[in-house]
Amino acid sequence: MKTNKLLALLIIVVATVVIACEKNEDVTQPSIVINSPTAAQEFKKDSVIINFTINDEDIHEVGFTINRLSDDSLLYDYPMTHLHSNPYTYLDTLSIVVPDHTDAILTITAVDHNENESSAEVEFHIHPM
Repeated sequence: MKTNKLLALLIIVVATVVIACEKNEDVTQPSIVINSPTAAQEFKKDSVIINFTINDEDIHEVGFTINRLSDDSLLYDYPMTHLHSNPYTYLDTLSIVVPDHTDAILTITAVDHNENESSAEVEFHIHPM
């Protein structure tokens, strides 16, 4: 009888440890909302407004690029930056000099501490003058 009680107690302890050690893995990707530019929006070369917000309870890195659509050449690079704010909001007016009318694409990437990654894109136009 004493052995049965010890065995039952051991089972309860082991079950408690197993349950307590289970991790609730975060599988939710960061949410990206692009406020500017909007699709097909047009900017002068010195007035490209970039504004976006990222939400994630465990945000880790954010970066973005602006590329020419015709040949995918890089026009602007904001490298992956380590941060820990939620939400994270970026707002800046960039000067992107282009020699001719240029269709461009903004690509934003966000990664959280559990390596969940998301990206968002929008195409817009830059005037050379």
